[in-house]
Amino acid sequence: MRKAFMLILFFISLLFGGISDKYELYKKFLGNRSVELAKKLIEEYPTAPFRNEVILFLLQKVYKTNKEEAVKLIQRLDISNIPYNQLKKLFEIYEYLGLNPKPLIINYPEIFIKHLDKFKFSQDEREKIAKRLFKNKKYKYVLKLSKDCHLIGVSLYRLKEYEKSEKVLLHCQEDKAKQFLVYVFLKLNKYSQAEKFVEKENNPYLFYILGRELLERGFISKGIELLEKSTYPESNFYLGIAYFALKDYKKASEYFKVYSPENDTGRAKRFFWLFKTELNLGNRDIAFKYLRETSRYDNFYGAVAKLFLGLKVYKPITLVDVNPPNLYFELKKIYDLGFLNYMRYEAFKNKEKITTGDILLLQDIDPYTSIRLSVNKYGVSSDIYRYVSHPTPFEEIVSRVSKRFNVPKALIYAVIRQESLFDIYAVSPSGAKGLMQLMDFTARWKAKRLGIKLDNIFEPYTNILLGTAYLAFLYDYWNGDIVRVIASYNAGQSAVSQWKRYDDDFLFIELIPYSETKNYTKKVLYNYYIYSEKLEKLF
Repeated sequence: MRKAFMLILFFISLLFGGISDKYELYKKFLGNRSVELAKKLIEEYPTAPFRNEVILFLLQKVYKTNKEEAVKLIQRLDISNIPYNQLKKLFEIYEYLGLNPKPLIINYPEIFIKHLDKFKFSQDEREKIAKRLFKNKKYKYVLKLSKDCHLIGVSLYRLKEYEKSEKVLLHCQEDKAKQFLVYVFLKLNKYSQAEKFVEKENNPYLFYILGRELLERGFISKGIELLEKSTYPESNFYLGIAYFALKDYKKASEYFKVYSPENDTGRAKRFFWLFKTELNLGNRDIAFKYLRETSRYDNFYGAVAKLFLGLKVYKPITLVDVNPPNLYFELKKIYDLGFLNYMRYEAFKNKEKITTGDILLLQDIDPYTSIRLSVNKYGVSSDIYRYVSHPTPFEEIVSRVSKRFNVPKALIYAVIRQESLFDIYAVSPSGAKGLMQLMDFTARWKAKRLGIKLDNIFEPYTNILLGTAYLAFLYDYWNGDIVRVIASYNAGQSAVSQWKRYDDDFLFIELIPYSETKNYTKKVLYNYYIYSEKLEKLF
């Protein structure tokens, strides 16, 4: 029956076919490296995502014998999207042809740092180069090029030149520079200077930043003093948290009540903390009214409220009226040719043609694309998103490593979903790699401890094995405290060990001093609650 259904869908999809044709031709080109085939590709498919690779192939064939044709080919290049491994050769070709390579240097200064002193750049060009180098953590060169006081101040901070950073930012009038200066003061333990600066500026957001930061560092009274001077909306939530930490539940309740968030994340947070404060005040009926309100939301606090009320977090979705696929079989062809990234490119480029049937079928070959498309086209409240949002690929691998290290499968899946959204080849800006986003040093450390050879960090079994081994280490380190295990997977156990301990896990989470880790911990826990219930039903 399923085969017959798939066959019908295949024939329907032919009506919308054709996007895979260029990739079949490109695959053939990669096999024979034919000049004629390369010319055909760039003429028939001038906007194809692989056009730069084909143009560069032709360029290397002709630049020494036909300068005119070579220059025409260079003019057809998308200079902002050159493969990294081709950049140095392209620079050589520019020089051989007597062309000015400045466009390459401006777009890829991190590759051509040694050439920066050989060319004159306008200040606008210097700033563009500096911003690119800043993103690539080349802070010393940012200082040589930029006149942007904020960029200079932050670069000095990254270079651990904190006093110099302070001096630069003190004379910088940009709002973002003033905000960053607060963090510089705190890094230097200049709490009184930070307070004087914020008082002088009399800016609600600066009062909020400093108050929240002091609160997260355990200076509750001083945090309250500054937060009470802020009219920034989020200040009321943190004032509620501060008074809750002091066990002044009446005052905490007052601030949670006036807290007025604009999104569901904030609303669920507000209702949940009103539940906690009213419960501590002995107002059980009112408290559980707030808890029921919290449970209406599909997020971290909503899930916690459901668990407290004995409700299910995971609700299986029965899809009705699934539309036939338009593009799946064409996308599958591209995938089968070995072009995963091009498949994703075409899926999002042709988003308007994507149907719920496409998303449903794509889940089997690429959960990452399936989830992102469902959000992008139908939204997080849609049935199709809820159906594909928490898949369970790599089941055999996850089961094996779960048993080996005694780490719950639900936690492994929860971490994978948050870290990479099931993208095998994911690489973060900081260099974390693969499904569980392992840094090279972490992967080498765990591989050495396990006595295995680390050949390919992206290979799913290797990545999940080493990531789960690290989770097992954290489980032992924290004696099974899952909240701190999750926080440590993101921030490192050394950092988490230095944070103020609270008996209340929710208070601990809200006072995590790293915003990224705070949000990460909530999201992974939310995934964990869903997977815990979903896996019970599946297995």
